[in-house]
Amino acid sequence: MSALFQPLAIFLIGLGGGFAIPILYRLGRNWLNAGFVLALGGILVVSLACLATVLQDGVPIEIVTAGAQPPYSINLRFGVWEGACVVAVNVIAVLGAIHMRGLLFGRYVPQLLYVVMTIGIAGMIMTRDLFNL
Repeated sequence: MSALFQPLAIFLIGLGGGFAIPILYRLGRNWLNAGFVLALGGILVVSLACLATVLQDGVPIEIVTAGAQPPYSINLRFGVWEGACVVAVNVIAVLGAIHMRGLLFGRYVPQLLYVVMTIGIAGMIMTRDLFNL
């Protein structure tokens, strides 16, 4: 699996898109909308690729942050159930963005919050830990 298709890439693409949205707003509405669609689409593609890898290998993807084992760090798990839930959330996020395009497109604050909310829900699913929530 390449480094781009790791579960952490969901957060990197989401945060990168979130930081880029105000800059793209200054460039124009077309750039803003394209960045929003690319961020949501990128998150969906990465989650689909991770789920395909987990289904093919049969081994969940475990990510330990901060170089320490839990409970001293946050670990993310992308197994079959977590992957299915994350993919479902991302598909619903894309469909919701299409449905609400009149409200979202052309305005950077709702787009920014939408992308951050999407990666936040994915993070809640992958941490599986009430304390980290």
